[in-house]
Amino acid sequence: MKALGFLHLLPAGLLLFNTPVFANLSGSEPADTRPDGVSQYVHIDRHVLNTPRQQTRSIKHLVPYLIKPARSEREKARAIYRWITENIAYDTKSYFSGRYRNRAVKTAHVLKRRRGVCDAYSRLFIDMAAIAGLKAVKISGYAKGFGYQAGDADSNENHAWNAVRIDGEWYLVDATWGAGTIDRKSKRFKKRFREFYFLSEPQQFIFSHYPKEQRWQLLERPKSFTDFNRTVYLNSEFFEHGLRLDSHNEAVIRTNEQLNLSLYVPEQSEITAYLYLTDTPLDRHQFYWTQARGKTAISAVFPQEGEYRLQVFTKDRKLDSSFTRALEYKIVAQRGSQKTFPMFHDAYFDSGIQVDSHPEGVIYTNGRLEMSLKVPPGIKISAQLQQDRQVLSRDQVFLQREGDRYRIYSLFPQAGEYVLHFFSQAAQNNSPKISTLEYTVVAQTGDGRVRFPTRYKKYTEQDVFLYSPIDNQLASGQPELFKIRVPEAVEVAVTIGDQWYFLEQAGNVFSGYVPIGEGEIAIVARFDKSKAKYSSLLKYKGI
Repeated sequence: MKALGFLHLLPAGLLLFNTPVFANLSGSEPADTRPDGVSQYVHIDRHVLNTPRQQTRSIKHLVPYLIKPARSEREKARAIYRWITENIAYDTKSYFSGRYRNRAVKTAHVLKRRRGVCDAYSRLFIDMAAIAGLKAVKISGYAKGFGYQAGDADSNENHAWNAVRIDGEWYLVDATWGAGTIDRKSKRFKKRFREFYFLSEPQQFIFSHYPKEQRWQLLERPKSFTDFNRTVYLNSEFFEHGLRLDSHNEAVIRTNEQLNLSLYVPEQSEITAYLYLTDTPLDRHQFYWTQARGKTAISAVFPQEGEYRLQVFTKDRKLDSSFTRALEYKIVAQRGSQKTFPMFHDAYFDSGIQVDSHPEGVIYTNGRLEMSLKVPPGIKISAQLQQDRQVLSRDQVFLQREGDRYRIYSLFPQAGEYVLHFFSQAAQNNSPKISTLEYTVVAQTGDGRVRFPTRYKKYTEQDVFLYSPIDNQLASGQPELFKIRVPEAVEVAVTIGDQWYFLEQAGNVFSGYVPIGEGEIAIVARFDKSKAKYSSLLKYKGI
């Protein structure tokens, strides 16, 4: 899995990667964004991003140019923040070599090199703010960032950021984290502008930044460092995408064999998750999530005693092409479990399908199995039965839709272990079938040569639902109840050779007893009153 994260600092005021920014758990709107999600600083940003190079010889030339279109102190601060985050790269070489330590920060040097660590970003912001007529201060403290994992408890000072006074009130700014990220593998800086770190909400900022001086929390009720360390590891994306916790605020969760937690995810946002044992990713037999009415429930089981990490990633369904990390828990499993979940593929979560009747990954049954899945409108599913990696006959699995559920019937010819593999596809024509969900089924007995009736194309197209009979082979000489729902049908009949038996209609449901004879038996339907044309739906065999 790709490592994702944010720019954050490490020892003595340095950049940290994958640092969570935490916000107000109520998901309040960032101060720099209008309700429609559009930055209120468009005109300032445009001006700043088109700054001529000749204006950057010194901050005495630069700042007056940057703030020229500013109409308020807030816009002056924005112009400075936007220029720094766009033009100053994090000095990863100095950081990882340790050369930044005990080195005085000179603004002219930073401006010339266009590189620095967090002290440089902080110093540059203060000096530029002073020229703009703004009061800014450096704040030193501890931040959760590069190398940090949920549950870590470190009190060493490792980062610097700013507070700026605007219209008599203090606001928090972190130009270092606003500038970009450090790639965990290459350890290179990647420019990535972050709105979140400009005039951040104190209730959010405190989840990732803990100032040495308590007053710079800017909170009516300051948090203790113990509470800071105990809090769940949340990134800025958690708040930017409107997520909210429903359970488990703590960073470290102690549990036994299974964990169930939940969070609120708005409709416009999407999540994915990963579970690790130490640094080893576990497959999706061990965890899954379901979404309903804006709430996402995550379940995980733990194969052995030990420490695990659960990471949740999020993205905007329409705007983002990739996921970024939103939160992380450390989970201490006090004992392991043999329980597993079905194997969930990405399409399961993308399609909105939900497990309905069988949440367990291994199903024990006799020669037959009946189960159900919740499937949203516009999505179709199909299935195949496999044994020893061989796909078995199509007539050993029978699917049909009833409202928001698919009912699935499976037959197992002999005792043994099988894989029931589901595929999903959009209802539009020619959309591909995508691997979605897999169960392991242990049949303790077999059901011989029994099969399901053969389905024709019209059966699926018309959303037909068969109540009975469900077996392919019917005993001749005996009456059999046929009951079937066929939307839009004018007539439905059972044919046995040359004999036609028309079923009685009650709305969309057709039913009646039919004397069974040997040979081919079919259910046919007519959909046009003006034409004597019948379409085949199902085929049986009379024995």
